Amino acid sequence: MLAVFPDACDAVRAADAAREALGDFAWPADCDVTLSIVLHTGRWSGDAQRPAAATALSRVMILAKVAEPGQVLVSQATASMLEGDAVAARLRSLGERALPQFDEPIRLYALTVP
Repeated sequence: MLAVFPDACDAVRAADAAREALGDFAWPADCDVTLSIVLHTGRWSGDAQRPAAATALSRVMILAKVAEPGQVLVSQATASMLEGDAVAARLRSLGERALPQFDEPIRLYALTVP
């Protein structure tokens, strides 16, 4: 599922709400459900055929491949947008990773549970 938010803090609130809803749901005992969420900031034109949108979308897809089950993975671009906000204190650095489609290694963060 892909969602676009006007603000990085709105994306964090949505990630928290999704994790909470998943945890509150009465899943059958034999059902093991996990959720990985990726928060990345990029330009979005609303048209996936346009270069800026395609780049942002391809980066999200790459980050989704490295996100661990149950993790909210946050890119450096999004972490920068959260600076100065209280939610920034909830970011735990995972170090730098060299990933395809990124010009240079990027620092990744995990969003901790509030």
